[in-house]
Amino acid sequence: MALLYLQVYGWPHAPTLAVKVSQGKTFTKPLLHYTTAYPFWDAVAWALMAVDTPCAERQGYESVLEHVVVQFVAKCSRICTHELVRHRLASYAQTSTRILGVTGFRHDDSSAGTLYPLVVKAAEGEKEALETLCVIPPGDDGSVREACLRYFRAVIGSRGLNVDQWVRYQQPDALAAHIMVTTNLREVLHIAELRLHPHAHWEIRQLVEELMVALWREHMIPVRTMLVLKRPGLLRAKTKLWEGVREELDEVKKHVSYSTWLKLCSLIRQAASSSAQGREEVLAGIGCSSSPQG
Repeated sequence: MALLYLQVYGWPHAPTLAVKVSQGKTFTKPLLHYTTAYPFWDAVAWALMAVDTPCAERQGYESVLEHVVVQFVAKCSRICTHELVRHRLASYAQTSTRILGVTGFRHDDSSAGTLYPLVVKAAEGEKEALETLCVIPPGDDGSVREACLRYFRAVIGSRGLNVDQWVRYQQPDALAAHIMVTTNLREVLHIAELRLHPHAHWEIRQLVEELMVALWREHMIPVRTMLVLKRPGLLRAKTKLWEGVREELDEVKKHVSYSTWLKLCSLIRQAASSSAQGREEVLAGIGCSSSPQG
C-alpha cells in the first residue's frame, strides 16, 4: 500500500469564500479580498470552525468544505479498492483487471510499456516483481503469495488467448491496482471517520492514515484536528492521532490571533467534554486545558 500522488485545489480560501458568499459579505468587499488577499492562517481557522461538532451549543457549516477538491492516486490491493469505491461521493479511475493479462500479450513481448516482462518474473517467483504486482499482507503464511504465483503462471500459460474466458476468474484479491480518487474535503473526513476504526481493514486504514499526514505536511490542512472535532471519541492521549492533532495545533497557534486561538480552544474543549478518557491529558497536551497564554 502506498500513496503515490496527492493534489489539493481550493485550500484554504474556498471555504472562507463560501462562508462570506453565504453571509452576503461579497456584496461589500471584492472577491479577491477573501481569496488571494485573505491571510492564509485566518482562512485555515475559518475552516476549522466550520466543522460540525456534537455539541448542543453549536452547529457548524461543514458544507463549505465541499469546495476543497482532494485528488490522490494510491497503490493497494483489490480488497482495498473494493472498500474505497463504496464511498460514492467521489470519482474513480483504477487499473483494469485485464491489464496484467491481455495488454502484455497483444503487442510484441519486447515492446516498451508492456507488463509482459514483469508478469514473467512474477510467474517465476521473483520477489520484487511479485510484490510489485500483488499486495502480500504482513504475516502471510504463504497462501497469498502462492495464489498470486498460480495466477501469473496461468496468465503466462494462456499466452493471452484465454485470459478473458477463464484466466481472469482466477485473479486473487491481492492483485495490486493503482486507483485515482477525486473527491472533496468533507468526504475525506467522512471516509476517515469510518476507516480509522480499529475494526477497519488494515490496508485501507493505513492508506487513510498516510493521506491525513500528507494533507497536513504537504498542504497544511489540519484534517486530524477536524476529525476529532467531528468525532471526539477518537481523541485519546498517547495515540498517533493525538500526536497529529498536537502537531497541527502547535503550528496553527503560531499564526492566528489570540482571540482566534481562544475560539478554537473553546471548540476543542467542548468536543473533548463528551469523552472522559484521557480528557485532561489531551487538553493539556495541546495547550487548551485552560485559557491559553498569548
